[in-house]
Amino acid sequence: MPPIISIVGASNSGKTTFLENLIPELASRGYRVGAVKHDAHGCEMDREGKDTWRLQRAGAEVIAISSLKRFASIRRTDGEISLEEIAERFFWTEDIILTEGFKRERFPKIEVFRSAIGQKPICGPGDNLIALVSDNTVDVGVPLFSTSDSRGVADFIENRYLSDRKKRRLIAGAVLAGGRSLRFGKNKALQTFKGKRFIDLAIESLRPFCEPVMAVVNEIEPYVDTGAMLVRDIIAHQGPLGGIYTALLFSPCEWVFIKATDMPFLVPEMASLIIEGAKGQFDAVVPKVDEFFDPLLAAYNRRCLPVIARQLQASENRQVVAFYRKIRLNTIVETQWRKVDPEALSFKNVNTMSDLAEIDGAERS
Repeated sequence: MPPIISIVGASNSGKTTFLENLIPELASRGYRVGAVKHDAHGCEMDREGKDTWRLQRAGAEVIAISSLKRFASIRRTDGEISLEEIAERFFWTEDIILTEGFKRERFPKIEVFRSAIGQKPICGPGDNLIALVSDNTVDVGVPLFSTSDSRGVADFIENRYLSDRKKRRLIAGAVLAGGRSLRFGKNKALQTFKGKRFIDLAIESLRPFCEPVMAVVNEIEPYVDTGAMLVRDIIAHQGPLGGIYTALLFSPCEWVFIKATDMPFLVPEMASLIIEGAKGQFDAVVPKVDEFFDPLLAAYNRRCLPVIARQLQASENRQVVAFYRKIRLNTIVETQWRKVDPEALSFKNVNTMSDLAEIDGAERS
């Protein structure tokens, strides 16, 4: 989830005006900014008489409108959605979310205070206030910026919250969870291990390195609580090859770090080694284990899309390694990765219940 910072203040203090200056300042530095407006009185984005207004008035629970450049959706809710849920459900690719309002939420706050509006700010350090923007000198124990210093506030936010965002978003992550789990006997992605589901462990292992993290699945409903960007397999039942194709197709990044959902471990140094391997003029970075490629702990560039598409269309061969001879491949040999993962933990996978018992026993010992 990207960092969330709430711009708060009394009514007419200039919150929107300040955001209008802060957002382009951050965007000019290469950051993708999302914005959320809080309305304590009930929001109404539609206009009376428009087709979407008429359809919602007719009883539709969800209204959506789509065009070549924009998509919007309005949904009825039983109560207010938390900022955390809004971020996880709708802001998959942003580097930061700035909100106007939400002063009662737990996230960091920057208050806009004008002396003509009130005698003192409405927040203090106990409210998770991290900075004050004001037209007057006010000491509340946090950094103070003038109302015209959007650049200074952007510097403050960048240094404190965005230092690693550009690096992380160079590569997306994708957990492949669309398999049938025939040998396991039930959906492996939902199997618990160490108190967490396999799919949650896989997603968590990629988050420190990738932005966004996707889950490629056949059904959306079982995974809505993962907090990942959910993507349905474009071509169902085509095995990992189809999952990789789907991940590359939906990725906002040139590179995608692929990980199978039934591989519960990922040594951080192994992830870094694979990602570092993507810096050369390659189309994929794949480690070898016992002289065999492991295509489901690997990184692929979007340049692989046409090659994979041709294989899916013209061949009955669904082995991922079949297209490797047609791309520029960076192979991480065993002598390289053993230096960072000597026990080969990152490659352990669970195909059967006995595999699960084996890794569970190894963990306990």
